[in-house]
Amino acid sequence: MILPPIYFYIPPPYWPDTIPASADKAWKGFGIGIYTWTLQTYLRLKADGFPCQLVSELPEEGIVLVHRNSLRVHNRLKPSKNLLLICLKAELNQYPYAQLQVVQNPTESQTGKNCYYIPHWPQPGLIPRNPTRGDRFENIAFFGHQTNLAAELLEPAWEQELQALGLNWCPRLNSNRWDKYEEIDNCWHNYNNIDAIVAVRSFDRQQNYPTKPATKLSPGGRK
Repeated sequence: MILPPIYFYIPPPYWPDTIPASADKAWKGFGIGIYTWTLQTYLRLKADGFPCQLVSELPEEGIVLVHRNSLRVHNRLKPSKNLLLICLKAELNQYPYAQLQVVQNPTESQTGKNCYYIPHWPQPGLIPRNPTRGDRFENIAFFGHQTNLAAELLEPAWEQELQALGLNWCPRLNSNRWDKYEEIDNCWHNYNNIDAIVAVRSFDRQQNYPTKPATKLSPGGRK
């Protein structure tokens, strides 16, 4: 069976200054969606010997996988009959002209048209908790973007409550723009001295986040 050419497409405005040699490297760029979904997937498939290419120009035919944010540079891009456009949707709106949408929450695959669920990759380069910490319970952390932590847990009162219990609040927060990985404090992979993780986006029980992945509930979750 002859496979059609398969491309991972990152347009020039979002092409990274450097490309890591491995998807297991704790590279700053893996802190934003474009590279987590597009570049990391390409690197993992390439390492397994799967035929695919990473390109900065949109091919005229074949199978093209592109992150939803990358499509910002196109004005109503409609694929030709020789092009299968697969939108790596993440938590964003569907791209209306993509024939297929990859989503990161199984709920969307049940409710969205032409949506297929693929689990999110784990955080590259994970450093596990130091086993010498044993049963110590001291350092509490949140790993992720500041906008994805419940507002109450950003208040000084939360840290003060933890201190009163003899605990340390050690949030690993970033507040970078969706396309600015250079500003990221590259620490989301390091669980070396962390004893517990807080994973609360909101205390509003009406919120169910149907477009978000469940990676906050396992080590390596970041969004």
